[in-house]
Amino acid sequence: MKIEYIYSACIVITTDDCKILCDPWFTQGAFGGTWYHFPYKKVEPQNIGFCDYIYVSHIHPDHYDYAWLKDYLNIYSDSKVITANWFRSNPLFMKMKRDGIVNHEVDELDNKSTNIKIFPHDNGSVSDIDSALVVTSPNGQIVNMNDCIWDKNFYDKVEKFCREKNVSNSFKVGLFSYTSAGPYPHTYWYGTDELNEKSEMHKEKFLDHYKNKIKSIQCDINIPFAGQFLLGGDSSIYNDFRGICDAVEVLEIDSKALVLKEYGQGYVDLNKKKAFGVRNKLFDINEIKKSIEIISKFKPDYEKKISQLVAAEIRLKSLLDISFKKAFQRLNSKIQYLYFLNIDNKEFYTLDLFEGLITQGKNIKNDSDFVIHEIFIKRNLLVSLLLGLEHWDNAEKGSMYRSHRNPDKFIRKAQSFLHFFCI
Repeated sequence: MKIEYIYSACIVITTDDCKILCDPWFTQGAFGGTWYHFPYKKVEPQNIGFCDYIYVSHIHPDHYDYAWLKDYLNIYSDSKVITANWFRSNPLFMKMKRDGIVNHEVDELDNKSTNIKIFPHDNGSVSDIDSALVVTSPNGQIVNMNDCIWDKNFYDKVEKFCREKNVSNSFKVGLFSYTSAGPYPHTYWYGTDELNEKSEMHKEKFLDHYKNKIKSIQCDINIPFAGQFLLGGDSSIYNDFRGICDAVEVLEIDSKALVLKEYGQGYVDLNKKKAFGVRNKLFDINEIKKSIEIISKFKPDYEKKISQLVAAEIRLKSLLDISFKKAFQRLNSKIQYLYFLNIDNKEFYTLDLFEGLITQGKNIKNDSDFVIHEIFIKRNLLVSLLLGLEHWDNAEKGSMYRSHRNPDKFIRKAQSFLHFFCI
């Protein structure tokens, strides 16, 4: 049994019975042309070769790379795409259906002596999208937790299954995320000093989550992985403030951790209980800066779809009214939360999530219970979002706009409101 590390969350698992490709992401410019590989190496389907199964954990484009996957399936048409069975409608299944990708929802399957189990990370919320994969063979067990956030009940559930399935107590390797890929804190701008402080706190928070994960799921080797990218285009200015660490830094807090080299150079042979192609040094900061300098010149997708000149001719107020009505109805509750849309420092709109009103200008409430969240955004990006040409979630994760929130308090319902703020 073998596990090869390719890039970010992409791995290849090989047993005596089958080969499983997990979360292939090789198309540059995920999340609307903002996420880029570092280090970068072009990967063709032939470089991976035939795999019996292609496991896609969730819908995010650094896991579901439709363009590359389509090319792969054109060459290896007998490969079977498998995803979690949510036993209800889920975004990934519907997206694959629209894309013409034949997808098999799997709870558990056996291929000769290899058992494959997929766990949807389902807490009953529409925002639940991720999943975990456990592959068990007589020679070992691999636990791929992908981007699953720390959730004790879920991690304990996966570990319980692992122990019940791994009756021979074979060698066990776990893969765990160790950092965040969201827009916080770097796009929530409060000045360099405060942002540096928040970034460090954010980094430590997710390292603490990592510690909880490896404590819950006990493995012989832990591999910190996923969320490896640099921001390009206008978003490249945020790279220094993302509050993330190099995977090698995890070695300081986890004696069982190993960082594998990218693109198949690093792998673990579970039969030999040994890792090969291990990286122990931080990435060269000068190489990172060179890469950022190159990708900073790339334009995000929305700039290619709608120019500022075209966006200026569009009747924005009508789009805002229709979008607000739809999103507020979907919210189905009143929240003491105000969004200020600051469009190119020229136009301003207030979105009142308590009164259910959208008005022109900045209409401030003298109420300390309200969260005031100002979004600084380009007009053509806003138009793209309202028309559905881009998605708010992609814009957030792609760091396409800047925010200021007072008090700096995260409210999930308010964040979810934006995801439906379109016509």
